[in-house]
Amino acid sequence: MRLYDYDRSLVVEKSDKLPEDALLPKQLPFKVTDIQVSNEMAAGQITAISFQNKHNSVVSLLISEVGWNPGVSYESEPIKISDEWMGEYILEDDGHTILWKDENLSYRFNYVSFSNEDDLSREQVLQVIRQFEPLP
Repeated sequence: MRLYDYDRSLVVEKSDKLPEDALLPKQLPFKVTDIQVSNEMAAGQITAISFQNKHNSVVSLLISEVGWNPGVSYESEPIKISDEWMGEYILEDDGHTILWKDENLSYRFNYVSFSNEDDLSREQVLQVIRQFEPLP
């Protein structure tokens, strides 16, 4: 399975163990519910979900699955990141990425922080599909 970034460029896998001092959220501030499989996903492509958190960072979740069936959807509880999760940590020039698999689903979280001077880049990143239910 290949994972792509939100701009459809191929992700270069240069993984390492997750550093013990990595600062990660205990729980992501949204629920993923009833995501409909689009034509792109049925063809093996990836859809994206993104939100902006209160720290002015953007997290984009890209979902893919082996053997998507047209019309299939799935529902997920809030995704939690704990010490027990199995995944990969990728350090990149513009931030850091977490990759892990859960059954047939592959998740890629790309954390990117922006300052007020980076509005253009921020808007480019925010041009992804938003399908999420924010937690209260």
